[in-house]
Amino acid sequence: LLNFNDIKASFVVGNRIDGGVGISARSEGGLDVGVTTEKLGGGGDIYNAACLFNDLNIKEVESELIKVLNEEE
Repeated sequence: LLNFNDIKASFVVGNRIDGGVGISARSEGGLDVGVTTEKLGGGGDIYNAACLFNDLNIKEVESELIKVLNEEE
């Protein structure tokens, strides 16, 4: 996903085998994905980050991620 023009970062939200929901984030430095995931209870650095949720479904996690990204604009 980072190979497309003008993409600052990519986020993948998916159901985990343990029943939780995870976000995996990657960036080439245009957006600090570590800061983004920290706001969601996860961590990482400017290039690679992740977070896990056990109490939200995939749609709720997606909504939370979008909320945080909109705040960062």
